[in-house]
Amino acid sequence: MSARGWSLCVGACLISFLIGASQADEPSLVGDLIYPKSSDVPIRVGDRVIGTASDLDCSARVRQVDGDLLCIWVDGKKTEGWIKRSDVCLAQEAIDYFTEQIAAHPNDDKAYLSRAAAREELDELDNALEDATQAIRLNPTPRAFKSRGSTWLEKKECDKALADYDEAIRLDPYDAQAFLKRAQAWLFKKQFDKMAADLDEAMRLEYEANNSDFVWATFQVAFCALTSDPDGQRVAATVNGVPIFEGEILERYADNLATIRKSSSREQYRQMCDQLIQRDLPAHVERRLLSEAMLATLKTKSLKYQEQFDDFMQRTWAEQLEKMQADFKVASTAELDQELHRHGTSIAMMEYQYRNKTLAQQHIATSLKKRHFNRDELLAYYEQHAKVYEIKPRVKWQQILISRRDEEKAEAQRKILLDGLKAGRDFGELAVELSDGPTAENKGLFDWTNQGSLVDESLDEVLFKLPIGETSELLTSPQRYQVVRVLERESETRHMPFDDVEVQIRAKLTETDQQDKIATLIGDLWRAATIKSPFTIQAVANIEEAKRINPKLSEPLSTSTSTGVK
Repeated sequence: MSARGWSLCVGACLISFLIGASQADEPSLVGDLIYPKSSDVPIRVGDRVIGTASDLDCSARVRQVDGDLLCIWVDGKKTEGWIKRSDVCLAQEAIDYFTEQIAAHPNDDKAYLSRAAAREELDELDNALEDATQAIRLNPTPRAFKSRGSTWLEKKECDKALADYDEAIRLDPYDAQAFLKRAQAWLFKKQFDKMAADLDEAMRLEYEANNSDFVWATFQVAFCALTSDPDGQRVAATVNGVPIFEGEILERYADNLATIRKSSSREQYRQMCDQLIQRDLPAHVERRLLSEAMLATLKTKSLKYQEQFDDFMQRTWAEQLEKMQADFKVASTAELDQELHRHGTSIAMMEYQYRNKTLAQQHIATSLKKRHFNRDELLAYYEQHAKVYEIKPRVKWQQILISRRDEEKAEAQRKILLDGLKAGRDFGELAVELSDGPTAENKGLFDWTNQGSLVDESLDEVLFKLPIGETSELLTSPQRYQVVRVLERESETRHMPFDDVEVQIRAKLTETDQQDKIATLIGDLWRAATIKSPFTIQAVANIEEAKRINPKLSEPLSTSTSTGVK
């Protein structure tokens, strides 16, 4: 894998970029790197040219194929675009093509750089170094030093890579991409503080320039060459040596943070970010622990199982993409990515988050053995929690209430009410005509009301003493006149029958048992891990937090007929 390819992953988190491929896609091209024949080759979305090949770093990876059009990621524009197949070469083709270009134009430094990139992809690292070095001799540009630094990094010669990135920065101290690439080298050396410093400088440069193409509140977590929020590149924690970047945590708040950033000082903005990270970091640590544990479990499974699991992940992610396209009312993943960028995220980030969440959920599901509770256990719970299933004395009743805010009007209505009751008029009709109560339109009817639940204690007392079917005397207070009528009453305290609540109790006990097992599972993973952070964090202590990781407590894939994983 080339250094450019490596920058698209960290540790075991291999994030697929092969998004949205249709049955018409050519398997030999989807996922391949292509090399534009010229820096002037146009890149389009629909009929609109959004950039040229100069916006690429010599090469790009094919995501979709549509006839002669290839969908690629355009790093300089932070979006997808389409390029003609006839305007590009594959790696081996690129070597032949640019060899001919060099023969015709021996001082073409760009041709050397393109051939260097193709040779690096084919693991011809020594030849790639020669081409990058020749490009430096011809034209010592920051891009040339960055290219050679990439090859040194692939050869695990981190110090030589750092030297080339140092020179690129010396030549152009405002080249944010050079700082980002040097950060990759520091990441290889596991010097996260220096990596974070370079990422901060890159973000500072773009922050001050207010470059919206560079500053978007998403961090492509597993691949450090991409960027996000100005503070998103900082390491919030390391879990078993692998960093969790602040951008992972802040991504969900991107829209709000973008608004806050416009109206706040950098210190205020940083304080807000710190508060969000402090609150949410434990859940991210635990999701990382769970997803890593699931990846480790997958390694112990058969190749067929792993392939089926990957197929399941790709299929369900494709379904998520289709749903997002429908939600945003867009027709392609390129348009979707543009919309997501406006909201401070991206397809790549959402796929990364989806993958980690799904891995975490599946580790929980496959680790938990569902306990069966027998009838005796359910009955014991029912008896121990008898108060929960208690039905207090209750009453159904009607009310006619006359407000005394307008005393003259209230007095007139009171007289009509008393005369009507004396004449035997229907209570419900009088309620509709005269009552100011909340159920007046429904003939003053109140459904079952538990004893002691009313604020008006004197009214409560009347309702539970008044004979059924009789109308009370006029009840008077400074605020109102009212009369009530009892329709039904259950005077004795009783309990819901066990048979009526057996299913509910079983569900409650099953959920509680799973909650306890999840807490134990997470606690064991946490204690076995090496976790470092400048923030104060501890294991999630309750199920409400755990549900943020596994909200549905899903069944393991192996029991789901829809996944095909056995």
